[in-house]
Amino acid sequence: MLLSCYLEEVLQMKEQTAPQVLKALAVCRLRHCVALWQLLTSLKSQNMMRLKGDPFAAFPEKYKLPLSDEDRRLLSGFIVKTVADGFLLEMHEFLLLKLKNPNAPEEYRPDWGLRDTVVSYMERKDLDVSPEVEDLFPEEICLSHYIEAWKFSVVFKQEIAVRDFDGEVIDQGYLFS
Repeated sequence: MLLSCYLEEVLQMKEQTAPQVLKALAVCRLRHCVALWQLLTSLKSQNMMRLKGDPFAAFPEKYKLPLSDEDRRLLSGFIVKTVADGFLLEMHEFLLLKLKNPNAPEEYRPDWGLRDTVVSYMERKDLDVSPEVEDLFPEEICLSHYIEAWKFSVVFKQEIAVRDFDGEVIDQGYLFS
């Protein structure tokens, strides 16, 4: 949906909006705003982590269990073998929109599989799910490890991005204890 149509028809704000603004919005779609929101909120969480803050402090503890070494190994394999950016953005969106509520564990049980839950969420949004996600994202990881899985995946991806020519990781202070 074009943003100009959204503004005029859904929000009914045509009269309050300058014609030049409506003209500019006529070339933008609502999905562009959603994608920008996904990116900016994810970057905000990543920056909070980098600054040793906890972007998920207010989330239910049931989604914050630590990952096992095996889970970390499996997630590392997924990140190395795929282009995980889009899936990580969808994971973050789901986290913010669905799991932040204190009653979320009643609707999204912590023992449910993370991959299947997020894939189902993406399918309800009519998004294409990469076959790599369905084939390579570890099905063993449950929602109870959701926050740590997202954090680990983002940090691991950042570490890969900052490797120098010798394969050494440049310390960016992203690691968590």
